[in-house]
Amino acid sequence: MLLFAGIIFMHSTREPMYLNIGVSDKGVILNEKIFTYDTIESFWVIDEPPLTKHLFLKTDSSFSQPLSIHLAEQDAEEVRATLAKFLQEDITQKEEPVSDILWRLLKL
Repeated sequence: MLLFAGIIFMHSTREPMYLNIGVSDKGVILNEKIFTYDTIESFWVIDEPPLTKHLFLKTDSSFSQPLSIHLAEQDAEEVRATLAKFLQEDITQKEEPVSDILWRLLKL
């Protein structure tokens, strides 16, 4: 229990990691890594201020969760329009994954 409490404490007190994110004609760029469009199955945007504003990318890997990217000051509609030129939007996704909601509620 002490180890678990220590891990939670260390995780909650560290500074958030900021990523440089870009969209190009080749794919989505996160810092130095590029996710090419042929490796991304679909995307969706959840824009519900002030609760959340996230871009989700579902990759073709069957073992990974959708990649969640906080949009911060970015215009969600502009991101959606840009990605729609290259990818299929998953319009069935209307809510954040439960795991993301829990992370936000627990402030982790």
